[in-house]
Amino acid sequence: GVTRVRQLSGGVPCFAAPSGTMMVQFEDMSLIGPESWGSESVGLYYGKDASTGSHHLLKNLEIKGFRSGLRTWQCAFFTAQNCMVWKNARGYELGNNTDGLHIIGGRVSDNILRGGASGAGLLLGWTDATHSPGVVTENNRIQIDGGVKFGGNDVSFDFSDYWSGPVKVSAYFENETKIAWLGDGVTTSFSKLIEFDNSYFTVLSANTQIEARNPTTAVGSIAIRRCRTDSADIAGGFLKVGQDISV
Repeated sequence: GVTRVRQLSGGVPCFAAPSGTMMVQFEDMSLIGPESWGSESVGLYYGKDASTGSHHLLKNLEIKGFRSGLRTWQCAFFTAQNCMVWKNARGYELGNNTDGLHIIGGRVSDNILRGGASGAGLLLGWTDATHSPGVVTENNRIQIDGGVKFGGNDVSFDFSDYWSGPVKVSAYFENETKIAWLGDGVTTSFSKLIEFDNSYFTVLSANTQIEARNPTTAVGSIAIRRCRTDSADIAGGFLKVGQDISV
């Protein structure tokens, strides 16, 4: 019962939601990209031209072969349920004021450096010439649970530091190069709350797994509760933060 869409043209979105729409639903679809990796090569693009409403549902989707599987800007309340977002450069790419993303189940894997775009399972802080961070930056609430698996990504989460949270993650991580980059170490704002709760980490690389690139003037907090790893050989350490980050 799956509709398969194979896009042959590079450099354009597969689907772009028009401005102001509400309750856009994609369900039971497989979107296969052209593997061209151009900046506009996006599987599902919400907010390309302007704010794109709210309450959108993505269910039972496969998205692969794009620079970005899902890209959003100035739109709210997404639910991504049982989606397999893999073999892109970036799985989920979220811009300013993407408020209320809930990822339930599914898989985010093998999103790595492609076409000059750094690889990430979920990148929060995307901008370009016409999609700036803006002034509303603290409402990007994200929740990830329901058996989500992250694996084979360059980094599970790359969070630019204009954003402030909160984010709550309960997921399974396997064969990740790095779990989280938090901040860029340049600007002074920082994520207010990143929480890993009931997560499991296995077959990790030797890189520092969760690292805050915060300047010393930044203030934020990270919580790691009821989590477990069976990887004892992380040469860089599991968690690295600056002096003004509470753990």
